[in-house]
Amino acid sequence: MARSDEIGQKIDDLVGDCRTIERDIKQKQQRLVDIESAIGGSAGGDIDRLEEMHAAIEREIDDSYDNLRKAKDELIELHKEFAEAREEEGQ
Repeated sequence: MARSDEIGQKIDDLVGDCRTIERDIKQKQQRLVDIESAIGGSAGGDIDRLEEMHAAIEREIDDSYDNLRKAKDELIELHKEFAEAREEEGQ
């Protein structure tokens, strides 16, 4: 397998990972909306628990965005490597 083919496969895999992370973020954002709705209709003790859940999910979303940024940075580097490999292979 040519080097460019290997890099191309890594790019495809990483794009899939990015899509998975983006879907995960959307699901977590929906959970936040659901929790916010529940907070609006809850009494004292439940509110504290829901606010803790809300904060935990916000941290998870922040972590997911960090992972997405790292993956996109890696994609940029892989695209550069791919272009170099194609040039070396004369394609």
